[in-house]
Amino acid sequence: MDKFRLTRLVIKPTLKCTANCSSCESRRSLHKSLQHEQTLTFDEWARVLENAARLGVQRLDISGGEPTLYRQLPGLVELGKSFHWHVNINTNGTLIKSGNAKSLLDAGLNSAYVSLYGSTPQLHDAMRHQKGLWDRATNAVRLFSSLGTDYENFSVKTQALICRLNFKEIPKLIKLSYQLGAKEIAISYLEGDFSGKLQLLSEDIDSFRRDVIPDCLAVISTLPLGAQEKNKAMEDICRLFSDSLSTKQWASSIYRPDEEKKCDRPQWFSIILANGDVHPCNMVEYVHAPIMGNVKNCSLGDVWNGRLFESFREKLFSCCKRCPINLYTVIPLC
Repeated sequence: MDKFRLTRLVIKPTLKCTANCSSCESRRSLHKSLQHEQTLTFDEWARVLENAARLGVQRLDISGGEPTLYRQLPGLVELGKSFHWHVNINTNGTLIKSGNAKSLLDAGLNSAYVSLYGSTPQLHDAMRHQKGLWDRATNAVRLFSSLGTDYENFSVKTQALICRLNFKEIPKLIKLSYQLGAKEIAISYLEGDFSGKLQLLSEDIDSFRRDVIPDCLAVISTLPLGAQEKNKAMEDICRLFSDSLSTKQWASSIYRPDEEKKCDRPQWFSIILANGDVHPCNMVEYVHAPIMGNVKNCSLGDVWNGRLFESFREKLFSCCKRCPINLYTVIPLC
């Protein structure tokens, strides 16, 4: 019996994207360097997912790059559903239209996270470095919400990251996501901003606590939630840039200062890139090292139970303190 059970798997069948976001700068440069390598075929992905099922996977997230650029995306969804998994896609919404949205839902898709970074086209498109993406993203949420009424097990959600450009937008993004028909909004801190170009400054964090949090609470108070659910949503919002860390730590992207508290994510989670490289956690993707192995050369099971993965779980690595993945805030909207 395997010592650790892989319960959540992220796959990235393509590393190409339709946007050019500043927040993905370090990861995007790595992705571009890998795009010349041969990507996994659909049959190879099928073998990987079959192996993942034997390792205990319960949830499959299909991401990228932009996953809707992968032509056989509905087929991957169907494969995931054949193992009775929860299957989710993370998309910027730029290519979502009624045809491919319905194909994904017919394949059994359980959820879709659509990234939404600004409440206006000007801000969202500026962060994406491409015009027209706000219209496409908001239309994608509306479309998924409308089609989803015919699919009992599907929900559309939005995802927003907090950075120096949009931190005042969070109350408006909560409200907009609800108006578009999203079931929840996931709010995350920046990952991989090693230069600090987009990270909130100390004065921004003070402003967020003083001005933005009360506005978020006011919006949440209007949502059609039960009392218990609403109270929890308010508590969770108040944890954003809370005094659990110092202002200096928040402003320096030091999310895990206590290295004695080891992250257990590599014990149940993994990412596989389009070229077959296996990452043990989210932060590794921004530096692309250490790689646990490649599923073109051996089975996912051999990688998961291999010496490199075992060593990583024990020692972790230097970027752990800058990883916010365990601090995500999810706000239900209805």
